[in-house]
Amino acid sequence: MVSELKSEDSQEYIITEMLGNECMGSNATLSLLLVGLLIDGIESAESRKEEIFKRLINYSIISDQTDQFKPIISSLRACLKKEAGNEKMIKSAIETISQNAVISERINLALITLSLNRAESKIFSDWSRSQIQGTGRAWALYCLFFDEVISSEMVGTIKDNIEIFYSIQDILSLRDPSGNFISAIGQSISYSMGKDAIAKRAFQQQIVALMAGFSGPFFELMLNTLEIAYNSNLSIKLVNDLNQPLSKTLNPARNLIIHSLQNTIKNKYIALKNETHIKLESKKIDVDKLIDPFRFQKHSMTYRIYPDAFLLGKNEEFWQRVLSNTNMVDSILELLTTIFEMEPKAYWKEALRSNYIAVIPQRIILFEKSLWKEVETAFIEQRAGKFEKYFAAWQLILDAWLKLYLKEEIVNRSIFDQIVKFTRDIDEPCLIVAHCIRDYIYGDKDKLKELIEISKSQDIYNM
Repeated sequence: MVSELKSEDSQEYIITEMLGNECMGSNATLSLLLVGLLIDGIESAESRKEEIFKRLINYSIISDQTDQFKPIISSLRACLKKEAGNEKMIKSAIETISQNAVISERINLALITLSLNRAESKIFSDWSRSQIQGTGRAWALYCLFFDEVISSEMVGTIKDNIEIFYSIQDILSLRDPSGNFISAIGQSISYSMGKDAIAKRAFQQQIVALMAGFSGPFFELMLNTLEIAYNSNLSIKLVNDLNQPLSKTLNPARNLIIHSLQNTIKNKYIALKNETHIKLESKKIDVDKLIDPFRFQKHSMTYRIYPDAFLLGKNEEFWQRVLSNTNMVDSILELLTTIFEMEPKAYWKEALRSNYIAVIPQRIILFEKSLWKEVETAFIEQRAGKFEKYFAAWQLILDAWLKLYLKEEIVNRSIFDQIVKFTRDIDEPCLIVAHCIRDYIYGDKDKLKELIEISKSQDIYNM
């Protein structure tokens, strides 16, 4: 209506009236209309854009109507895209409002700027960090999802949430192929907690998947991790030719279920699931309702063009397909914000959408060349610690997976030689179990008895 007015004075009058209206009640409509005029290029609105930006941003931090947050962010993103100069003006408006903001409003402002930010551009990331730093639990969540590192002290403030997430991750891993895919994505959570956490959690996930045998969840977990995170430029050379579709072998051990080992892990899994249900029930969260949306979602976006094969090194193309699946992304955001009790949810969801979901593949660093070299060197120099031992155990089980599922001439087997050699005689439970699994797959049938005895006497999930 405003744009149809021929007189600039008339346009100016209406915009002045809209800005003067205090908009009683929780309704962002008037502010969104004003931003819409900016997007449409109405000159009378352009001359007062800083005032319009301040009004919309100020409304967004005080309103309890979080369902209106997404339209607000979408409008601000459109302004950023329309004109480069709007970035400076929006940032100025946010900084002005922050000067008198209380802690909860500062957190909301930080999440707004993160929502406007893109992980690859870092437009607002430094400012948002400065606003949320030192705010307790919100700061811990920021470090977990958006920063390079989170201290052990901060981990302590969200430890229960992390443990619940790991339990949900294990449940999803064994539930169905789509749940397994979400479980593999969840490996990105450990990134900021450091290499010890990354390696131990990756090993634990392999062990849980193996409770169903060498096919099914175990096959899917390793394949999903490769599809998501394997980068042809940064990752270790697992195969000799990245352009060749990797047809699966018919190794008979694929269908073997190690019943004694399975029962041991299953008992642990059942205990974890029961504990998770109890914890979430106390928070009034329905586990099944939380994970049901993931059922069968993966198949609609897979890039595999061969019925029984897959390609390595296409993770960027693959991840773009994941991002285009809005139902899956929204379900992931709901899962994370619920388990980690992120409030206000709408703010955290948009911040995660912009700065976490997009970079999940880069946060799963299990195949990075530098990491493999670091681990190998540590064993050669006899200074391997917790990280190196868990990571080597994960590597040995990966080697077993490659032996099971890829043709021998395809695999670059030499990358495992040093790890196998230097970890063979180390008396470390996770390495002993990993060697048993690998050796059994390579044909040493006596290792099955050893593995069963270990599983009877030790909790191999928590080694």
